[in-house]
Amino acid sequence: MAAPKIFTQQQLEDAKKSLSELPDLSPNKIPQSEFLEALKDQIITLSTQKGYTPTEIKSALSGVGLSVTTRQIGELISVNGKRRGPSKNSSKIPASEQK
Repeated sequence: MAAPKIFTQQQLEDAKKSLSELPDLSPNKIPQSEFLEALKDQIITLSTQKGYTPTEIKSALSGVGLSVTTRQIGELISVNGKRRGPSKNSSKIPASEQK
């Protein structure tokens, strides 16, 4: 078993001073949900007017260091829980109706 490390009062004061001198970073930090919300209009434009898929938008965002899922992008593009445009399954015939 390792012996407990002991510090001096001066080390404690130095550590306190060092920590108190660090700048406040909170104004520069934006939660991912707010970040995506700020990009919502551009994401919708890319999807509805420029023909980009959520996967392609995800790839573009990952290029700038943002890790986001295609589902999150899809939810931004959705209106009232429904995707704009035809769904992927809209052209499929149910198995019960196939010959």
